[in-house]
Amino acid sequence: MASSGWQTEQTLTSWGSYGAHLAGNVRIDSIVHAGTTVTISGAVRCALRTNSNVASTWNDAVTGYVTGGSTVSFGGSFSGTKNSPDVRDRSFSATLTAASSATSVSLSVRFAGGTLNTTKSWTLSMDAGGTAPAAPTISISSISDTGATFAVAVSDYGDPASDPNRGLYASIFDLNTLYARSNGATAVSSASITVDNTSLGALRITPNTIYHYYAEADNTVLQTPSHSPLASTPTLLTLPAYITNVVANDDGTGNITVSVVHGNEGSDDTVYTEYSYDQSIWNAVQDEFHITVHSATTIYIRRENSTGATPVYPLSIVPATTVKLYGSVNNQAKEIKALYGSVNNRSKKIIKLYGSVNGRSKLIYEDLS
Repeated sequence: MASSGWQTEQTLTSWGSYGAHLAGNVRIDSIVHAGTTVTISGAVRCALRTNSNVASTWNDAVTGYVTGGSTVSFGGSFSGTKNSPDVRDRSFSATLTAASSATSVSLSVRFAGGTLNTTKSWTLSMDAGGTAPAAPTISISSISDTGATFAVAVSDYGDPASDPNRGLYASIFDLNTLYARSNGATAVSSASITVDNTSLGALRITPNTIYHYYAEADNTVLQTPSHSPLASTPTLLTLPAYITNVVANDDGTGNITVSVVHGNEGSDDTVYTEYSYDQSIWNAVQDEFHITVHSATTIYIRRENSTGATPVYPLSIVPATTVKLYGSVNNQAKEIKALYGSVNNRSKKIIKLYGSVNGRSKLIYEDLS
C-alpha cells in the first residue's frame, strides 16, 4: 500500500505577518480493497504552525468531516509557534467505493470551525487485496547521544508474505520536531536497526527529553505500526554513562587536577563521577577534581547513573614534585642550604643545580640566600 503513513500536509487557512497557518493532514494505517468496497483507517491531523517563534492562536473549535466515515473534533484554542506547533491527531475510519480494478481512491475531509469551511482531498494508491502484517515488537538495544539501536521483529508479514521489498522500520519521534527519524531493513523477520546521525543527518538524544519510538512492518500492500507515534506512551530515555578520556595536570608541587571527559548522557541529577584508591571505597566528585600526590600512585575512576556504572578507568600518576637535596650531619638527614663546587681549581658557590625527573630537566636545588 503505497499511501501508508502521513500524506502531504495542506494549508487550511493562514494569517499574520509571521506566517501563522492552520494545516490539515491524514495518516493512513490500512486500506482494504475488497470487491468495490474500500475500507480505510488512520488518523486526521489539525496543526497550527508559524514561520517564526511568535505565538499565534486559533480560538474557534475545529471539526473534521471525513467523507464516508467519522466526524472528528479537534477542540479550540489552538496556540503554537514554529518550534512548538500545536498538533492534534484524531482516529478515523471510512468506507468508500471504487471499481475492483481501481488502483487509487480519493479521500476528502472537510474542516469547519468559525470562519473556516474548506475541503481537502488526498489521492491514495491502493492494491486490490492483501492482509496486514502482525504488529511488530520493538525494544531498545542501546542509546548514545547521537541516536539509538532497536531490536525489531515481526511474526507474520501477512499477504504478500514474500515480497523482496517487505521490511521492518524503526523510528524516533520527539515532541519538538513532530516528525520521525527512521531507518529500516528489508526481507527479514527480525533486525537490529540503528536510527542516528550517520544515516539521517543531525539527530541528538538529549538528557531529560521525552521521546517516542515505534516499529512498522510493511509487506508492500499493507503496513502495521506497533503503535502510533503521537499516541504511544512517552519514554524518558536515559543515556548510559561513559568516559572518553581522563586527563591529569600536575602543577609541579604534587597537586593534581583530574578531568574526566565524556559526552552527553543521562539525567543530570542521576549521573556522577567517582574515584577510588582501592576500588573498594569510592568518592563522588565533579567531572574535574583535585588530589594531592607525592609518589607514584594509581587511582580508579568510573561514571555512574541509573543505567549502571562504566568500566573502571585506571589512571597512573607520577608526580613531578620539587626534589630537595639532603646530606648527612651527625648521622641525620639534613637539607643542604649551601652547596659548593670547584671552578678553575677555586671553590665556587653553586646557585642552581638541575637533575632529571620523569625524563625532564628539573631544578632540584637553588640557593635563595
